[in-house]
Amino acid sequence: MPTGTGFVITDKKDNQIWMYSKGAMKNNTKLRIASLEKKLESLFAVISPNDPQAIINLVEECTREKIDFAFDPAFYIPTLPKETLLKGVSSAKIIFGNDYEIAFIQKKIGKKLTSFLNGKKIIVKTHGDQGSEIYEGSNMHKVGIYKTRTVDPTGAGDAYRAGFLYGFLQEYPARTCGQMGAVTASFAVEIKGTMNLTFTKKRFDKRLSELV
Repeated sequence: MPTGTGFVITDKKDNQIWMYSKGAMKNNTKLRIASLEKKLESLFAVISPNDPQAIINLVEECTREKIDFAFDPAFYIPTLPKETLLKGVSSAKIIFGNDYEIAFIQKKIGKKLTSFLNGKKIIVKTHGDQGSEIYEGSNMHKVGIYKTRTVDPTGAGDAYRAGFLYGFLQEYPARTCGQMGAVTASFAVEIKGTMNLTFTKKRFDKRLSELV
């Protein structure tokens, strides 16, 4: 395939297995954030599933150049070196993962992620239809889901992250960011597919007000 392509198998309980073809993603090892025509201090990077070497390169560059980033290694946790995972979780502003992924990272680096918490770091642990937990300093916020009819769970995690990151970049409180993520995810699960969800600000705000 010329592009990076994912294939997913979902069972009746919404458990999923993914298979990937790298395609053009293999060329991401050549990408450098510093080549962008923007000031690095104005950037916020999201380091998520990618070519493994590209993930390693981006963690190194963001740490070296002091570029703020979110770290979401997901299903590449088994592939990445311990050193990259350790540098990613210690340097990132936000760490994303579901309960299994967070546990896997902790096992691989031999440390609890909460030990890296400081005044500016946030850890987001998602629990599917059980909501999410957001760790910030000495606080832990529990955020529920927006209850709606689930047609297809594929893409809900990415939608949650998009909603959360939008709130974060607008400097909203972490709990509000989690609620925005939950609402965005609710639109994703109502339809089949991963990239075709749409909603208006009015519909979003209404759901957000009902979740608060």
